[in-house]
Amino acid sequence: MIGDLKNRDVLQKLANDPTVLEFILKLTDDELESFVTITNWSPTILVKLRDQPEHLRVLHKMWNIVPMTDETFLRNFFEIYDHPTANRSSVLDAFSQGQIDSKIWLINTLIRLDQDLGKIWIMCGWIGTLAYLLFRKRTYLQFDSIRSFDIDPACADLADILNRQEVKRDWMFKASTLDVLDLTYDDCMWYTKKSDGSMERDFGSADTVINTSCEHLVDFDRWYASIPRGKLVVLQCSSHDSHEGHVNNMDSIYELSSRAQMKRVLYKGTLDCGQYQRHMLIGKK
Repeated sequence: MIGDLKNRDVLQKLANDPTVLEFILKLTDDELESFVTITNWSPTILVKLRDQPEHLRVLHKMWNIVPMTDETFLRNFFEIYDHPTANRSSVLDAFSQGQIDSKIWLINTLIRLDQDLGKIWIMCGWIGTLAYLLFRKRTYLQFDSIRSFDIDPACADLADILNRQEVKRDWMFKASTLDVLDLTYDDCMWYTKKSDGSMERDFGSADTVINTSCEHLVDFDRWYASIPRGKLVVLQCSSHDSHEGHVNNMDSIYELSSRAQMKRVLYKGTLDCGQYQRHMLIGKK
């Protein structure tokens, strides 16, 4: 493969500087395949990656998760980043290494547990990255649909953009603006915004309740108490106490498991994220 591509005129044209050509010629087969994938992207995306190098870090983290032969992810990501209500630093933070690693850890654990997740409700769903990653692994998971709730009114539009394909699929995914303390988990009704700006009623019951942002909940104990017994619950909490907005960080998995009592614990553990630890508890309440 390398021999064929090394002789192409396009590589000569790309290399205005001899050191660039030297770099290209040293690429391995896998690296060259990735390079060719990038050169096939539209000029609009390539220009954005050139002019806004912070996006390259997002691309690097998502490269082995999303099929990059399809530009859909990058187009949706840029639309979120440039959205008038988006906080750009927050959008980049949603794709930080710690955020992605902790969500992949959660998903891989659920795959091993092999549970029927049914209707998934994600609390404090932010811009929908966990839902997006769950859909990418759908062939290994059993679930029907995903609903995402966040109190920040800027989040729902961004989450719907990131998960646009599933929103169009009869609301396989839908994000709504709601305080999670106002939710009930059986026969609940709420209003959600459609793409044209109008509001429509949505309703349902949760089979699986996921909250990866327990450190952000001032009233964590009251929120957890509101979940009916028998629900499958997935919790993550950070030990990071210097982050603005972390009002309920927990120092250990033992603190999380003691505050979130479960009838049957399926998994508990801690992920080392470098500057902080993330604790995870999964089980039937």
